[in-house]
Amino acid sequence: MRLLVSTLLAGLCAACLPSPRGHCASDADCKGGPAGLFCADQVCQSPPMFHANVPRAVGQRADVVAVRVQVTSAHGGPALATGVLEAGGTALPAVREASATLRFDVPLALAPAGTEGTLPLHVTIADDLGHQSALDDALSYDDAPPALALVPDAAWHGRADLAVHATVRDLTLDESSVRLAVGGASLAPSASSGADRTFTVPLSALPAGAEGPVPLSLTASDQLGHQGFATGQLLLDDKPPRASLDPASVPSAAVVRGSVVALRVLVDDASPLQVTSSLAGHPATMARQIDARTFEVSFDSSTLEPEKAQAALSIRIVDAAGNTTPIPVSLDVTRLKWHVPLTNPSTLKGMSLDNTLVVVTTDDAQLYRFAKSAGAPVTPVNLRATTTGAPVTSGTISYIALTDNSVCKVGTTVHWCCGPFGTLDSPMAFGPMQSSTGLSDTILVGSTGDPNAGGQRLFAVREDSQDSSVCHFFASSPVRSFEQTAPAIALDSTILMTLADSIVAARFDGFSWTTQINTFLNHSYSGFPALGLPGLQGQPLIAGTGTGFVEEAIFPISSDPSALPGNPVAGAGFSTSVASASFAASGATIAADGTIIVGTDDHRLVALDAMGHQKWQLGLNGKPSGPPTQGAGGVAYAADATGTLTAVNVADGSVRWTFAAAGALKVPPALGCDGTLYLGSDDGSVYALVSDSLGLADSPWPRLGRDNRGTGDARRKLRGPDGSCLD
Repeated sequence: MRLLVSTLLAGLCAACLPSPRGHCASDADCKGGPAGLFCADQVCQSPPMFHANVPRAVGQRADVVAVRVQVTSAHGGPALATGVLEAGGTALPAVREASATLRFDVPLALAPAGTEGTLPLHVTIADDLGHQSALDDALSYDDAPPALALVPDAAWHGRADLAVHATVRDLTLDESSVRLAVGGASLAPSASSGADRTFTVPLSALPAGAEGPVPLSLTASDQLGHQGFATGQLLLDDKPPRASLDPASVPSAAVVRGSVVALRVLVDDASPLQVTSSLAGHPATMARQIDARTFEVSFDSSTLEPEKAQAALSIRIVDAAGNTTPIPVSLDVTRLKWHVPLTNPSTLKGMSLDNTLVVVTTDDAQLYRFAKSAGAPVTPVNLRATTTGAPVTSGTISYIALTDNSVCKVGTTVHWCCGPFGTLDSPMAFGPMQSSTGLSDTILVGSTGDPNAGGQRLFAVREDSQDSSVCHFFASSPVRSFEQTAPAIALDSTILMTLADSIVAARFDGFSWTTQINTFLNHSYSGFPALGLPGLQGQPLIAGTGTGFVEEAIFPISSDPSALPGNPVAGAGFSTSVASASFAASGATIAADGTIIVGTDDHRLVALDAMGHQKWQLGLNGKPSGPPTQGAGGVAYAADATGTLTAVNVADGSVRWTFAAAGALKVPPALGCDGTLYLGSDDGSVYALVSDSLGLADSPWPRLGRDNRGTGDARRKLRGPDGSCLD
């Protein structure tokens, strides 16, 4: 309140006035004193001075409030003072109650209806000369119910004690009347700060099993009898999601390893859902939401541990309130992509891969072929005799040796056959060799039998460059009996073979042979040789013996490309016993890290390092079919006579997984660039499995016969310049 006051006492502010006694002749003489002084009766005087009594209680709009003004001084005396009060745009006259007291009757109806707050007052008091003093004040009124609001809460809640927040505003609020009604309970605030109120809703107030909005009602009254009301809701979810698998999305058969299964989860819940899936020991992944009621869970079977044949998948559905529904899923996982029986079940002799087909020879007079992709049989090719061993392929054409001692070129039909060549009972090699027109695809094979009848010789067989229905062959002089051995073509085109007591090195110049025999009377080589990567000393040849040894001989590399290599380097190589003398060691294969692995007749795999030191050994269920096929990624695949395929970690000899075929596995597995492992079984079937390797190992000799085509040719690339696999 602002009140203009002055004094008429001349001596009160003598230092401020022209006259020490306050005398004046005009208003100008009073300017040195307090503001508002004026000159009257030759004395400096102040405007009226007064006190106002404004009630502080909050009134209703129907009330009339008396505001009293006590005038303490005014020119002419308080009894001559007059006044006016302005409120709500209305000027209200004063009622004189006594000589110095004025009363103003202020109706609160001047305030806006339906509101609460303050009604501004402006009081003016004037003396008999018209000099004025004024003050501003206000009256409080309440013509509105309490203003209530529940703070919106968009979150979903589970059935547990929870907090509800609200705001409550009123000038005359009755705090004891503030109540929140929920689920039949009436709750007082548990905390308040200014207009903010917090209500703690106990579990007992929430309906069990509810799923959806729960109504809230907030009420409060003020001291004048006005009542306020507000409504809201809680999103309550006290039910776990209803969820199930769509039966149509669940595989009816075992899942082929490497494939991705899309399981559809059907859900029903009032609140938003999150669906995750996890494989034991693996992090959870989010499901893809298809629509409001359907989620898709993807399971990549390649993430399953190699040895496991069953995936324990956990699907977890969680609603916005934290309620959870688990769906355990058990999926059988198989490595078997396809399994195809032969038309006439027979004992398998060999298996090779061409660009699109699996080519199989058996002990009957047919050549069987299957599509690599799905195992679809291709019409067999009838042969004029049974086969002696594994086919060799060029990628589109197969070459086979028959028991009538001939060599045939076979596509969809038999193109030609050459022979007879003594007695043929060993595998062949295949690759480009010198001819009259340059390099030509040539079959290399050794024979046994009577030397006078073509036995104990080496033969080079190739097609006529002018007439594709005609073949030519070139025979060496008698050398040795080439029984159960296979030619191996070195990088320098030297042809190396292990015999019972010797190693034969040979060259073919397109027309004639030159041969070199290195005899080792204390040796008894068995199986097929493997060629290591040439080093400073020369070309390594690795072979097993019938007395349980693995031996490496290193032949010097001649500077003359047409010359024979000469005798093995003295003192080079190694000779390591891997089995007792009564058990033979098969030929070897070489892993990408240089590990040499052989099979032994006492049912073991034995691994050696590049120096011939044993790294590890592993027992198998039966006699191995030979050395394992080496796959990319450091995994070797060993087949045995019990029909068991064993996948082995090359680093330490630990078993990754096994597969059981219905019959003995006697031919080396073939391994495609897409990771498919092909097995031929004596139950007369071909199996295609999912391996852990994308193709053969990038090594000098990863498979018996060197590659999937059985070429025995170390010159043939198994990997492209960028490291990509070449079938």
